Amino acid sequence: MNVTIAGGKVSAGGHAVVKAKRGQTIRINGVSDVAESLHVHGYDKTLELKPGKQASVEFLADTKGIFEVETHESGKLVFKLQVS
Repeated sequence: MNVTIAGGKVSAGGHAVVKAKRGQTIRINGVSDVAESLHVHGYDKTLELKPGKQASVEFLADTKGIFEVETHESGKLVFKLQVS
């Protein structure tokens, strides 16, 4: 999943819900024009973004459910991760 933050807008490639199977590895790549962090609720994973630098976080989707991925500083919902 690729996430871009620019000009105050968040883009997740047009995905509102990202579906994954339990046991699948999830990788979130992000880039931002401002200091920001992305947080994956339920998995307690955070991706720290520095202006103009790409970063990524990877984890195993081992818990079923729907989990919000949102920005911390601006409080915007980026997408929902649905693990089945």
